[in-house]
Amino acid sequence: MRIQLEDLEDYLAQNGWTEKFQQSKGLPPYDRARPQGQTYNTLNANYQKIINKLDDMLPKASATPDNDGFDSFVAGRNAP
Repeated sequence: MRIQLEDLEDYLAQNGWTEKFQQSKGLPPYDRARPQGQTYNTLNANYQKIINKLDDMLPKASATPDNDGFDSFVAGRNAP
């Protein structure tokens, strides 16, 4: 998925998110969203959901870090 997203990002960076489109020869062209942009948005949303689910499966870090002695070192330096 990540590789597909990167490929789509490159394509959209080179060609833009919109393109000129003409319904028929008698009508003037207008800007419309590229289908690749819609694909990118959908794929990116799915990718983000998957990454969030995987992240939720990881063990949570402890709220209080282990004492590494730095605080006591600083407190000892500032002591009179």
